[in-house]
Amino acid sequence: MKRAATLLAFAVSLSALAIAQDAPPGPRTEWEEPSIEGTWLTANLQGRPFAQPDEGSDASLLSQLVEGGALDRIPRLEPDLAAQRERAALDEWKATHDMPPPLVIEPADGRLPALTPDARERAERQWRTTYSFMGPWAGPADMGPVERCISRGPLGSMLPSMDYSAIQIVQSPGVVTIRSEAIHEARVIPIDNDALLSRATRGTASASRATRGYMGDARGYWNGDTLVVETANFNGHTGAQAGGNETPTSAALSVTERFTRTPAGVIAYEMRVVDPQTWMAPWTVAYTLAPAADYAWSEYACHEGNYAMRNLLSISRAAEGTPVRPAPQTAPRPAPRRPALPPLPQRPPRTRK
Repeated sequence: MKRAATLLAFAVSLSALAIAQDAPPGPRTEWEEPSIEGTWLTANLQGRPFAQPDEGSDASLLSQLVEGGALDRIPRLEPDLAAQRERAALDEWKATHDMPPPLVIEPADGRLPALTPDARERAERQWRTTYSFMGPWAGPADMGPVERCISRGPLGSMLPSMDYSAIQIVQSPGVVTIRSEAIHEARVIPIDNDALLSRATRGTASASRATRGYMGDARGYWNGDTLVVETANFNGHTGAQAGGNETPTSAALSVTERFTRTPAGVIAYEMRVVDPQTWMAPWTVAYTLAPAADYAWSEYACHEGNYAMRNLLSISRAAEGTPVRPAPQTAPRPAPRRPALPPLPQRPPRTRK
């Protein structure tokens, strides 16, 4: 069902792109702002690599296709079987694709800038993922924010992935809300304009630098028909890759997003990432958000179904020889006692005349 909706949205976006560029202006809100409301697919519909792969390297190509959400990430619990599945997936992609341009458009060569020494050290120290580390696990804090069902951050929420593929945008005067299917996080973004805020604060975070969060503090403004969202004040506990679960960012992260609804009915989306404590230079990705009015949202019951967390910690304690405490058993609640209701009054029998 979800794949069918994705393919339908792709077909709609392709047909829409064929519309002439001199089409009339797009829809507008009642308060005369460009309308970008609706459900939009963040999926990598064209199967593009995230960054430019190393020439002639299938391993690099596979890595970038997985990072771009074009191919599934295959767990390597059984390395030989995983390698066979990866080879088959890559061969199928090569048979159906020429080498499309990567999602990364800055730097000009399409390659991500190198990590800083601090970022490499942070990636080893801050947390690990079940894809790259088999344990033992000392506790939940050993794992990333996604596997702990905490947050994907704006990068993990907006960049393409294979598991969750949609956002919902809702507009009201002075506010735009962007809700992600992953973890159902909602970013409530104040929109600066002359009626609400002075030009001196336009596009700048208003919260104190001491107030930080997984999603940061966002402010937006309209530049013509483009919504620009600038976000800062991050807490340094979200990742930039693998859906927000890898490459930990720093508190110096800032993100600038641009949403432009085109005459073709799609959103041209750009994200510029600046984090001098993580990358040696800024980088930018660009891709298209396709409309998907009939997309079926998935329930993100992450905490409720996160059995992997308990299982991994239990295995680690068992490997140490530490007794594993059984899960607490909750006794069924007794039925509440209700006071007895008074008997209903009896209607006297009717007498026949």
